[in-house]
Amino acid sequence: MDWQQKDSAIPDKVSTPPEFEPFVATEKVANFLGITPRRVLELARAGDIPAHPIGHGRRRTWRFRISEVNGVFAAPARTTALQSSLVVPRRQKEKSA
Repeated sequence: MDWQQKDSAIPDKVSTPPEFEPFVATEKVANFLGITPRRVLELARAGDIPAHPIGHGRRRTWRFRISEVNGVFAAPARTTALQSSLVVPRRQKEKSA
């Protein structure tokens, strides 16, 4: 194989790896969504938002990627159902008769 054949085997463009996105803590996701950190953890445990648990014990540390969480809300089919799950109903005061 001569040098001309070797050059033709090299692709013109080399794909670049995707940009690295760091994991963020619960508090950042809560701030991004405008809800409490406790509610973020509830949604993560229920599987309503993408999350990455770290550890195998009872107390796991949850980490998130903002783009993944944002992608859930960008999907039109799940947006309404998920947005309604973000709202926590308030307790109504019982009227005394």
